[in-house]
Amino acid sequence: SKMHVCLVNFEYPKDTIIGGISTYQKRIADALVANHCKVTVICGSWGEGADYYEDGIHVIRVPKHFPYQNLGDYYSYRKRISNLIKEIDLFDKIDVIESPELSAEMITFAKNPTIPLVTKLHTSYTLIKKFNNETAMFPEEVERVIYRNENSILDLSDKVICCSQILKDLMPAYHKMKNFDDIIVVGNPANVDDFYPTAPYHESNTILYCGKVIERKGVFVLAKAIPLIIERLKDYPIRFQVVGDYLCVEQQNVVAKDVFLSQIPKKYHSYIEFTGVIPNEELNPYFNQARIGIMPSLFDNLPYVAMEELLTELPLVASSNTGIREMIVDHESGLLYDPDDYEALAEKVVYLFLHPEIAKEMGKKGRKEILKKYSPDVIAKKNIEIYQEAIKHFHEKKEIQRICQELDFSNIRMMKHGVANPVIRCEYQGKKVIVKFYHRLKTYDYAFIQKVLEQDISCNKCLDFYTFDTFHVGIFSYVPGKMIRYFTKNQIHSIFTECEKIHSLKIPIQTTIFDKVNTYYQSLKDSKDKITQKVIQQYQSLTIDYSSNNRLLHGDLVYSNILWCPQVTFIDFDEVIFGPIEYELASFLIKNCFENGSFDLAYGKKIISFYKNRGYSLDTIHQYYLFYIIKVLLEKLYFSQLYSLDLEDSRQKNDYWYWWYQLLQDSVLEKELFQ
Repeated sequence: SKMHVCLVNFEYPKDTIIGGISTYQKRIADALVANHCKVTVICGSWGEGADYYEDGIHVIRVPKHFPYQNLGDYYSYRKRISNLIKEIDLFDKIDVIESPELSAEMITFAKNPTIPLVTKLHTSYTLIKKFNNETAMFPEEVERVIYRNENSILDLSDKVICCSQILKDLMPAYHKMKNFDDIIVVGNPANVDDFYPTAPYHESNTILYCGKVIERKGVFVLAKAIPLIIERLKDYPIRFQVVGDYLCVEQQNVVAKDVFLSQIPKKYHSYIEFTGVIPNEELNPYFNQARIGIMPSLFDNLPYVAMEELLTELPLVASSNTGIREMIVDHESGLLYDPDDYEALAEKVVYLFLHPEIAKEMGKKGRKEILKKYSPDVIAKKNIEIYQEAIKHFHEKKEIQRICQELDFSNIRMMKHGVANPVIRCEYQGKKVIVKFYHRLKTYDYAFIQKVLEQDISCNKCLDFYTFDTFHVGIFSYVPGKMIRYFTKNQIHSIFTECEKIHSLKIPIQTTIFDKVNTYYQSLKDSKDKITQKVIQQYQSLTIDYSSNNRLLHGDLVYSNILWCPQVTFIDFDEVIFGPIEYELASFLIKNCFENGSFDLAYGKKIISFYKNRGYSLDTIHQYYLFYIIKVLLEKLYFSQLYSLDLEDSRQKNDYWYWWYQLLQDSVLEKELFQ
């Protein structure tokens, strides 16, 4: 049967055209229908509600007050949307919903979802406010809720997609989300039906700007460039054509057009024509008659105007701080400039004007780029793949909830010192069990656990193991015992006797600890940060044989991962890794001597003494002691760089990253341990 996709957003042609989202909604709806999907669009209306079919698409319009004047308006509209979706789903099952992050229209539904949700990032109000340099877009209480909900909807979604890499890269600085890497970049479908080249093929003297006259669109940078362009081209009868809404209110209730003209000397005003808003279906002739198009936005996600201009083979000069840099290749299919550099903007416009053959060739290549990257059929197929993944993810979450419902949580007890994954002791099928919830970032090798059991290495017996794309749930037998903070020499002996059984397991070599650390090193080695460089230098000074024999290691023998009962019982195997035995010894030494940000030297010496008696080389363990600390630091520095984390933030400090750094510099402690 056909996949039933529900698109939800206030904007949809022709009644509620506001910006690029309305164009996207129509284009993706058409492309999905062409790819054999059933499509329902729930959108807004300035007047009465409506329910009709158009181009094979079911359109339902819900009356709405816009902009939101109070929280009642904001939430009542979302409640109506949520109820409407549930009504439709009752008689015509919806497989998946797609909705933008802008104002979080799906927030009410997403808090108790019955259908998978895909959120499409266009440009949030959070970002619009930043780049429009506005103090307030809504009443304060509404604004606060919108910004909070725009964050919440990201983590409540089954999949998050984004139409440009530039927006994805910008997200961590302005939004909160558990994992920004999960965002999938998929472009918007181009309007190949309404935009195409026709005579006179860009031979006029018109330089075109199409868009709202607002600060975010870079119009005031353009205003500074206009006199320079006119002076350089004074031998030509050039004109600037501004197509779009110029009656927006800018700066102290002054109309935007007046602010724009106030920044240009009056003697140049006669060169500028304001057409006002032109309906989208009438823009093709404007783009075709123009000689050069300008897109000066301070920020733009993936502007449809640029895509449509390029489809007409209009040569484009565009700001580099937009998704246009993903549409074209600079100097091949268009020209890019720094968004604040009005002189560079003027220079590039003049260059294209004076080199018409180069400009025309760029225009032809620009159209080819759009047809290649943003064909509606290609984009629709990518969207459908993501919808299928979202549906799978949604049902996985439901399955995990079902599993959890079978567990008796009446005596729920979080295990103390639970490792990175939540560890719960409860009842399951009449037995006391330990349940572990693994995030997909944690690799959990069920085949390895089977090997461990076959080899009679002490560990909790795995009763059930559920594997999903995004989560793993392991249910293990509960072994009565306790976690011991300090081990005796005999207990350490027992632990390493069990470890030796693991080391002897014959499993094909996978990623080694050296591979892992080298990934961090390669990413950080050119960093200008002083602390990072100091750690890098110490890493480079290590005398370690990186080709040394690699064995299968437990990976995380911290005391909280070991239950003590009649025989030692390992509880945690999800950090299993390949590396030399000395790496395991060094990590055991550090982790079990580390408590609340301090190092227990006396206990450390006791562990060192055990190693000496077993005949291990202290010099080699010493090098791996340094290697382990550096590995922890490189990992923390790598992720702080990747996600723009502030290491001075209290959450980062609580992770003791600075303690590890001080430990690396503590030559006195190092000397006392290994003398």
